[in-house]
Amino acid sequence: MHIAAVVAVVLVTGCGRLPTDATPNRARTASPLTSAAIDHPTRAIVMLTRSSDPDSVARTFGSHVIDVIPELSLALLPTPAGMTTDAFVLRLATDPRVIFSETDAILETAEGSQSTVAFSEASRSWSDVQDQSALTRIGATEAQKFGRGAGALVAILDTGIDLDHPALAGAIELPGIEAGVVDAAGDDRPEALDTNGDGIVDGSLGHGTHVAGIVHAVAPDAHLLAVRVLDSDGVGEAFRVAQGIVAALGRGADVINLSLGLSETSRSIEAAVDLARASGVVVVAAAGNRDVNTLDFPAAYPPVLAVAGTDPDDRKAAFSDFGDAVDVAAPAVGILSTYWDGTYARWSGTSMASPFVAGTAALLYGRLGARSPEAASGIEQLISSGAVPLAASDPVYGSLLGAGRLSAVGSVARSLDSGEPGDAARTRERGH
Repeated sequence: MHIAAVVAVVLVTGCGRLPTDATPNRARTASPLTSAAIDHPTRAIVMLTRSSDPDSVARTFGSHVIDVIPELSLALLPTPAGMTTDAFVLRLATDPRVIFSETDAILETAEGSQSTVAFSEASRSWSDVQDQSALTRIGATEAQKFGRGAGALVAILDTGIDLDHPALAGAIELPGIEAGVVDAAGDDRPEALDTNGDGIVDGSLGHGTHVAGIVHAVAPDAHLLAVRVLDSDGVGEAFRVAQGIVAALGRGADVINLSLGLSETSRSIEAAVDLARASGVVVVAAAGNRDVNTLDFPAAYPPVLAVAGTDPDDRKAAFSDFGDAVDVAAPAVGILSTYWDGTYARWSGTSMASPFVAGTAALLYGRLGARSPEAASGIEQLISSGAVPLAASDPVYGSLLGAGRLSAVGSVARSLDSGEPGDAARTRERGH
C-alpha cells in the first residue's frame, strides 16, 4: 500500500500535520452522519417500482422509511431489530414491488482508508498554489488563456468546503447541500470523530476544501458547489452519495467530483450516475490508493471518468490503483491546496488527482456552453485525446494509466481545433 512513500513525499515540504483538536472559528451544525462501526451497515436501500408506496413496503417488513430519493424511486430503511442487514436485504428482494435491494454501503475517502494525512503549509498563499509544478505539468496557465471555466458549476461530493476560505471567495455557490442541515450546509468542519477506527480523529478534515482548491486553481472562474456526504473522518454512506449526485444535478452541476470510494458496487450510486450522465454531467472519480490492478467504486463504473495518480516524474504514484479501467491520470503527490479554517496544506492521493480532471472538464464546459449528453461525451474525448502518453516515462505502468497524464492545455487546444466557442458563449447566471 506504499503509505510510507506518500508520507515521505509530503514531509519533505510540509511543516507537520495540522492539529486534529482545532476548534472552529464560527458556529457549526452537527453532521447528520453517524459514527457506527464502518464495516457493519445497519440500513438497506430499495429501488421500488414507480407505483409502489415506500411506507407500505417498509411496514411489510417491520421497518420504516428514513429518507427517499424520488427521482430514482429509492428509499432508505433501517434494519428491523433481531435481523441482520444482509438478511433484511434478501427478504426485501422477494417483494414484487422491489426492483433491487442492497445494504447502505459504507465508503470513505481514499486517503482516509489508507490513513494518509494533510501536512500544514501555514506560510503559504494562494499564489503558491497557482505556481506549483503540478499545475505547470498539466499546462493550466496556458489553457486558461482560452477560457477559465466561466459559467460552469462543479459539485464536490466530499467532507464539505470551508465556506469562509478567502482563496475561494466568490467561487462558492451557496447554499451548499447537506442532508438535514440548513445553517452552513456543506461546510467543512471538525467533529472529533474516528469513524473508521484507525486512531486518527477527524482524519479527513479539510479533504473537501483541498479538492475544491485544486478545481479552483485549474478553472478559476468556475463555481464550486459543496455537497457534504462525508463526515470529518471521511466516512459516509452510499445512499447519501446517490442523494448528493441527484441534488447536484438539480442545482445545475455540469461536473461532479467524487474523491471517495468503496470496494463493492452500489446499484443506487450507479442509478444516480446514470441519471447525471443522461443529463450531460461529467462525473469524475478517484481510482483509489491501494496500488492494485483494480479500481475503487465508483471509479470502476464505466460511465465515470476514472483518474489514477502520477508523481512529479510522470510515473504512477506509488500508492495509485491502476489497470485497463483507468481513463486518465493526473498529479497526485505532494499537492498544495486550500485547507480547513482558511489555511493551506499538502496532501497526496488519487483524491487530489481527480479534481485536476474535474477542473479541466469545467474549463471545457465553459467553452462548450449548455450542458448536454453530447457535450459531456465530447469533453471526455477531449480529456483523453489531449493527455500525454506515459509509456516512455513509465514503461512498467504507463499502459495501465489510461490515455496518459492529463494535459489541460492539450485538451483545450483540441477544443480550439474543433472550432468550439470560448467562455463568452456561456451566459447562465449563478446565484451566491
